[in-house]
Amino acid sequence: MPYRTPFTLSSDEVCIDYETDITAGNLEVNDAYDLYLIAKGKPVRRYLLVCFMNLQFFFRIKMESGQIWRKGISLRNGNRT
Repeated sequence: MPYRTPFTLSSDEVCIDYETDITAGNLEVNDAYDLYLIAKGKPVRRYLLVCFMNLQFFFRIKMESGQIWRKGISLRNGNRT
């Protein structure tokens, strides 16, 4: 039975195996890659290995709570003070 993928396959493609949540080694990234093995053609003429990558961004903001509140109000009002 074919597996589902987060991307669209053409009519002659079928996902025959997958592995999700593969980490990126020593980097501080969680669940960076998903791999999908796609069989293409009827009968199968070739195989494709698709690497589906999820990007994560982490931001560190150091502001006092009053500054965060004022910045939020400013952004909601189109940066008008």
